[in-house]
Amino acid sequence: MKVAVATVDPADGAIVALYGGKDYLVDAINRATYGDGVQAGSTFKPFTLVAALESGIPLTSTYDGNSPRTFGDWTLQNFSNTDFGTIDLVKATAQSVNTVYAELNIEVGPEKTVDVATRAGITTPMLANPANVLGTNGVHPLDMAAAYATFAAQGWQADPFIVRSMTNPDDTLAYQGGSERSQKFKADVMADATYAMTQVVETGSGKQWVKPLGKPVAGKTGTSTENKSAWFVGYTPTLATAVAFSQVAEDGKGQDTITPFGLDSRGRKIEEITGGTWPSALWAAYMGPVLDMPQFSKVTEFPPRANIKATASPTPTMSETPVEVPTEPPAPVQVAVPSNLVDKLEADATAAVLTAGLSPVVTSEYSDTVTKGRVIRTDPGSGAMVDTGAPVSLVISLGPKPAETPAPQPAVPGETPSAAASPPK
Repeated sequence: MKVAVATVDPADGAIVALYGGKDYLVDAINRATYGDGVQAGSTFKPFTLVAALESGIPLTSTYDGNSPRTFGDWTLQNFSNTDFGTIDLVKATAQSVNTVYAELNIEVGPEKTVDVATRAGITTPMLANPANVLGTNGVHPLDMAAAYATFAAQGWQADPFIVRSMTNPDDTLAYQGGSERSQKFKADVMADATYAMTQVVETGSGKQWVKPLGKPVAGKTGTSTENKSAWFVGYTPTLATAVAFSQVAEDGKGQDTITPFGLDSRGRKIEEITGGTWPSALWAAYMGPVLDMPQFSKVTEFPPRANIKATASPTPTMSETPVEVPTEPPAPVQVAVPSNLVDKLEADATAAVLTAGLSPVVTSEYSDTVTKGRVIRTDPGSGAMVDTGAPVSLVISLGPKPAETPAPQPAVPGETPSAAASPPK
């Protein structure tokens, strides 16, 4: 069996942790980043949910959650062939109801699901067919962590990177990691998608292991056909982590059903590895201590559910003529420059500015009072109200200015060199 784990910072796309396998000499493949990836299973459903919300289909929309159901020549069933009756998209997400999500994917169009996944951060090839909502495509665990990080960042996407910066021997910047973020999804769409995904942890398939952490977590379990892969991908407001289990076939190329192992919390033998078993347990065991670390321990709540309303385009009757009503352009949303940036490390200050929805601009200068690598001042200053996306200058200390070395004085003709400069006799 193979395990891959990836953690991404939503603030800027920084890779906080990456685990591609336990022994490079035995298996020289990074399972988090390499090859065709691992079938995503139901962790792909949130992309269809976002596509629906963008199309004006609200969380309150109801669908037939019974099993099996037939769509044209395609018949599928829910896990354990469970009937759920008529349910809304919140319950369909929490319980990972295949029949509902298949209908939703057909309604919005499978190509829209692919588009959302691509904008969020998936880089592997994807097929635009009705079954793609069930995670039939292979994806990289790092991509899934990055895509869910986009959700955590309220729609702001950043390409993942692993090296923040490199300096030359003379302390000049040789390399700067990361790229500028761009907004791929509206905040209200992200708020509703996140709310539905929190219910996976509160009431659904991720409840057993992840809910006891007592932290705001949104996520999704995933299990592919024949249990060839099993996932839990989840995020808090500050971190997104993907955990993927898979099993390489005997030929070394395909994927086999994951061999079951271990006992559940009630002491019963686990008969099949699903996303709600060991992937969720590993996610919780790993993220629990991480979320207790000082830099991640501050509990921040997700934005409240936005309750996107259904949109419709009524056809005007012959007696009704659409009238264009001039509207004022919306005023730009303003946010405050984060406080307490002075004396923070450059990386922490940059992340805080990005999280606020602003654009950091880093410059540097010498300082006798501020430690090298920390913020001397910002412009605009702490608490200033500026438009979303506005630049914020971070002036970083280079440390004390080096003392100037006096230039060598030329010898005066006719002078006798000092004794100290004369070679010994």
